[in-house]
Amino acid sequence: MPDASFVERAEEALGNTGALRHSARFLTRGDAGLAVWFRQWARLERTAVSLCTYECRLVPGLLQSEGYVRTLCENEIPPLSDDALETTVQMRMERQQLLRERPNATFDFVIENLEAVLGEAGMSLANLVRLNVYTTDVDLLFPHYGVLASRLGAAGVAPTTTMLGVTRLAVPGQMVELEGTAVA
Repeated sequence: MPDASFVERAEEALGNTGALRHSARFLTRGDAGLAVWFRQWARLERTAVSLCTYECRLVPGLLQSEGYVRTLCENEIPPLSDDALETTVQMRMERQQLLRERPNATFDFVIENLEAVLGEAGMSLANLVRLNVYTTDVDLLFPHYGVLASRLGAAGVAPTTTMLGVTRLAVPGQMVELEGTAVA
């Protein structure tokens, strides 16, 4: 799926035989075979300078270790200056204080992410039949458990729920993870 300028530069570098120019039309994705809803994004992707994604099961920047954040920032395109890199890493680490100082914020983020995942499947919190809450600090989180209970109550659902204290979660520094079973 190379763009035209790349094909021309590569063709020139490889001796102008015409083979790349001829083959390139078969390598372009075009819109054929793409879902209708995705076609606009494919067109934008062709001209993008940098791509960013949203992961509905993770809170980028807030639940990442310093080493992970630093690696992500060091590999940004276009590259960050040394000062900008340090500033970005420091700002992300400072934002994580919010999660330690206000566990309600953690629950809000995680519940919203669960709602987004359910929404992608055409469901909502009302479809939950089971919910596991994994946390690295039950004592810190339990007083704020009402946030989850309120959101579930507002959805008119009371799934079987278990809170489990764990040593650590998959993402270093992550405090809470929800695992839900929903039925349409």
